[in-house]
Amino acid sequence: MEQYIEQCIESLCSQTLHEIEIILVDDGSTDQTPAICERFAQMDERIRVIHKPNGGLVSARKAGAAVAKGQFIGCVDGDDFVEPEMYEALADAAEYSAASMAECQFFHYIQESGEKQENRGVLKQGVYDRDALRQVLYPTLLTEMREPPSSCNKIYATELYRRHIGTISDRIVQGEDFCLTYPMLMEKDVRLAVVDRPLYDYRILKRSMSHGYRRGLIDSYTLLLEHVEAAVMQSAEPVLIGQMDVLRPSYMMSCVFNEMLPDAPRPYAASHSIVRQAALSCTPQQWRSLIQSDKGRPKTERLVAQLCESRNFALLDVLIRLKRVQLTLREKKENRNND
Repeated sequence: MEQYIEQCIESLCSQTLHEIEIILVDDGSTDQTPAICERFAQMDERIRVIHKPNGGLVSARKAGAAVAKGQFIGCVDGDDFVEPEMYEALADAAEYSAASMAECQFFHYIQESGEKQENRGVLKQGVYDRDALRQVLYPTLLTEMREPPSSCNKIYATELYRRHIGTISDRIVQGEDFCLTYPMLMEKDVRLAVVDRPLYDYRILKRSMSHGYRRGLIDSYTLLLEHVEAAVMQSAEPVLIGQMDVLRPSYMMSCVFNEMLPDAPRPYAASHSIVRQAALSCTPQQWRSLIQSDKGRPKTERLVAQLCESRNFALLDVLIRLKRVQLTLREKKENRNND
């Protein structure tokens, strides 16, 4: 983090909207990041630094939101940066349209090459209330996620943000933004302003393009699904309620594939328990719905879903062991090629 945090802070200090509050949350960093944050705070009176024990992303954002004084709150990851006019453009859009949320588009900044690639959601320039979102976004909100849930390209009315971030468990370590943004978009009085320009720079690192084994993933995703399902049921939108039958097995599928990775726990018994839990957390009909939702789904995914649907844990174990060996060999080959 320390090699990118300076660029991140500088991009915030250089905003064309000068009257902003910059809250830097040090979530138990063990590198030079805390010292860098304090140095910037000495140079810019708009900066406030919070030091706290490591508690994860949700905990850090709660800490920042608790002391924020502005009308809107935005989030920036410490290894990303923003364009100079980002927050002025978002604040103007939100205030002009009386919106409780505003968002812009993304740049994917490729660290190795310095190239910027535009990444756009499905929503175009304009203002969207619930009726508009029901037409444009709701039909595929939870299944295709064509509108990125990221909180980093958005600003939220402060009270709206506090109300929602306060309901998210600190134990959710994957999909935090999903739990924050999508329930907001389901509210009856939602009003979202879209600035159709890429103003947030999401840094893509070579090492971040392939994830290693994620411990506690099934527990995190179970909490995530409970959180989102509660929001879906409260929305009383039939099209969203129906999508839960695809969303749930989709996340549980990720938990199964997580156990295929080369650095998954050994011996395999631990993985077997997680795979069984993932399979049984969905009904056979939900696994069938996942298969039917995308006819172009890769063969391995279809096979996993079919084995989970039929509760064929013996073959599922064999498949996962084989994939783990295959991926291990592939990783070793790639490492040799890179040497």
